[in-house]
Amino acid sequence: MTETAGLVLAYSCTVENWRGVADAYRRSFATLCAGTFPTILADLELGRLLDIGCGTGDLLVEAGRRGFDVTGADADVAMVRTARTMARCPVVTASLPHLPFPDDAFDSIVANFVINHVPDPRAALDELKRVVAPGGLVAVSIWPAGGSAWSQLVNDSFLGAGVSSRPSTQLPEELDFPRTPEGLSGITVAAGFHIVSARDLRWAWQITPNDLWAGISGGIANAGMTYRAQPPRTQQRVRQEFTTRATQLAGDDDLLHIDTNAVYVLARG
Repeated sequence: MTETAGLVLAYSCTVENWRGVADAYRRSFATLCAGTFPTILADLELGRLLDIGCGTGDLLVEAGRRGFDVTGADADVAMVRTARTMARCPVVTASLPHLPFPDDAFDSIVANFVINHVPDPRAALDELKRVVAPGGLVAVSIWPAGGSAWSQLVNDSFLGAGVSSRPSTQLPEELDFPRTPEGLSGITVAAGFHIVSARDLRWAWQITPNDLWAGISGGIANAGMTYRAQPPRTQQRVRQEFTTRATQLAGDDDLLHIDTNAVYVLARG
């Protein structure tokens, strides 16, 4: 499975594929992205924290519990609304590389699976450098190149139903970068940061088949948009294919246990 198959949610580089899907996202892929939270929150120092691309606010909630002074930002109005309700903190509608904050506004910034969605990753990191205080920390995660077990499950379900994949949105070559610790470190250093650590993170994502399906049927990213573009009978075939495959893969606890990895960089401004 490669990026060009176009069914991997994490590899679409446009935020447009995430608009208006807050409820479906919170039930499904928010739990996937939360796999990095323990590492990120352990690495950061208490103070003013910005979560850019905060989604439905799950990290804001946990960071607030730990004593951070939290602020969120997301490009999607529905995500912002949900995050405000969940985290009860300031959350603004904004996207990189244009943030409505003054210079040096935050002691720490989290960009959890955001840089792989923006149209210009280097400009996005330049903006993070602007709004982080001198000596502040930035935690950045992205998905590596290639597919995952969950994306293979979804891809096989589409193929089994006779559905051609929707082409994914790729960055122009001059804007792209290697989706590796070295590649992410390189563009982070170019923005003026000093690398504290750069590595792969690995965890097991546990989710029910129904919750994973909620993300697909809810229209999230390329996979969801592919599904929603099909006529009702084809959608039914895709659902049947998915249910059959997911049931076979689920454990005795009726959960999918999906090995997951991400590229992670912690840097200081």
